[in-house]
Amino acid sequence: MEDSHMDKANELLDALLPVINEYFALADGWESLGTSEGVTGSRILHPNGLQIVKVTSLLPKSVPEVLAYYWDLSKKPKYEHKLKECRCVKDFSENFRLVYSQFALHWPISNRDFVVAQRWNEKDDGIVIYSKSLDGVLPETYGVVRGEVFFEAQYLKRNASSTEITTLYCTDLKGSLPRVAINKIANRQIGKLGVIKKDLK
Repeated sequence: MEDSHMDKANELLDALLPVINEYFALADGWESLGTSEGVTGSRILHPNGLQIVKVTSLLPKSVPEVLAYYWDLSKKPKYEHKLKECRCVKDFSENFRLVYSQFALHWPISNRDFVVAQRWNEKDDGIVIYSKSLDGVLPETYGVVRGEVFFEAQYLKRNASSTEITTLYCTDLKGSLPRVAINKIANRQIGKLGVIKKDLK
């Protein structure tokens, strides 16, 4: 893997961090998506017209344990709906990597795949994990639409022996998809965190 990919990934993620911190701190303007089994969701429009979905909950594990769970790609099939493949393309360090994933959608909709740069950093009160699409790493696959992750992030805040978690999700699935399908996939983030919460008990 060329060093240029590492440099570009670092630049992307450095620029992304203040953006996601702003949305983590944003209190006003969110539309409620409801609460299910202790998991609360809301959404707001990104300037690009896509929706940002925010989901919050309290997880019954420490921050290091939750970080280890999220960083373990073998766990993803448990909570990522329709995940067909997920693998690490390149580990740059223990907290910085490139990841490829592909999702099998219902026929006749083409599969979607993503290549993201992903990193985690410590904060005063916890850890933030964040990802963004990186172009030029892997060639596109025939019959599969390459989507774009504007950002996906998890803020893991210490709370005694538990973890207060806030997740952000903003992704463009590309191609011809009905808006209702796009919204349905985005809103599934509440259920995803619910699965993670149960798996961590």
